[in-house]
Amino acid sequence: MRPAGRAPGGRPGRAWIARRRASVRRRCGAKIFLTTS
Repeated sequence: MRPAGRAPGGRPGRAWIARRRASVRRRCGAKIFLTTS
């Protein structure tokens, strides 16, 4: 579930994924984090 090519400024997906992970964690807590991992 990673919309490739949606990174702001076309930056590498590493920082973007890390930021998205923190966002997801805040939104639905660790539920999605545990499900994704």
